[in-house]
Amino acid sequence: MVKPDVLRDNPELGMALTDVRYEIMLTMESSAEVRSHMGKAQGIDQAAYEA
Repeated sequence: MVKPDVLRDNPELGMALTDVRYEIMLTMESSAEVRSHMGKAQGIDQAAYEA
C-alpha cells in the first residue's frame, strides 16, 4: 500500500510497482515451482492453489 500523496509526489514509484506486479504475474504463470511455493505459503497444495 502506498499513500496517494506519495504516489502523486513520486509517479515513477507507481510505474515501478506496476512493472514489478506484472513481472511477478508472468513468473507465476510460467512456473509450476513458483505456484507450488505460493500454495504452500497459503497452506494448500498446488492443485488447490490452481483451482
